[in-house]
Amino acid sequence: MARAKANGTTKEFSAADLTDQIEAVKKDIAALTEIMGEMTQQEAAKTKDHLSKRAAELRDAAAEKGAELRDAAAAKSGEVRDAAYERGGEAREQIGEYYGRAESAVREQPATAMGIAAGLGFLAGLLMSRRS
Repeated sequence: MARAKANGTTKEFSAADLTDQIEAVKKDIAALTEIMGEMTQQEAAKTKDHLSKRAAELRDAAAEKGAELRDAAAAKSGEVRDAAYERGGEAREQIGEYYGRAESAVREQPATAMGIAAGLGFLAGLLMSRRS
């Protein structure tokens, strides 16, 4: 038999009493373990729900931002295309003007034009022969 002293009194315990108390402690531990498992599952479910909601929010925000960027790119593309057409028209006008000037210069001074063309041909031939 075991003896325990508490508050100045001595009480005797038998092995059966100790075994019963150990069994009670084991049951309490099992109950606490089960409660902790349930709490963990509840918290995991809450976290999963929160993460799912957050993921949906982020997905929606990304889709919205993507649509905004797509619209902005389309608008900018239109602006660039219009500017390119405008610049292309200006370039065609300038080329036509320069072509007209060159043509009138050749008509006014054909010998000079032939000399310039021959010189340019010679220079091009010289540069091409050095490349090889």
